[in-house]
Amino acid sequence: MDPKLVQFAADLEWLQGQGVVVERHSLSHSPSAFVENELVRTTLGEKGEAGLPLMVVDGKVAVMGRYPDRSELAGLAGMVGLKAPSASAPAESGGGCCGGACG
Repeated sequence: MDPKLVQFAADLEWLQGQGVVVERHSLSHSPSAFVENELVRTTLGEKGEAGLPLMVVDGKVAVMGRYPDRSELAGLAGMVGLKAPSASAPAESGGGCCGGACG
């Protein structure tokens, strides 16, 4: 498994532990989520697989073609002034990693 994906999953779990609502979809597991969202469908039509992973925040494309790190996720979630613990810090318990708006 891709180490960046593993780290991203841990970072999303941390984000959920901070009370942030995260919805995560996989193209292979829930293709309808990609087809039903006009913004995602249009972006993928223009960029193809190069547009993945894709993160949508508040109805706008926030990150495309890469996994954001924990600090960037905290910023996107509006957690200004909160110092996100490093990825090597133990993850806080939170919701499962089945959230996120990334594909």
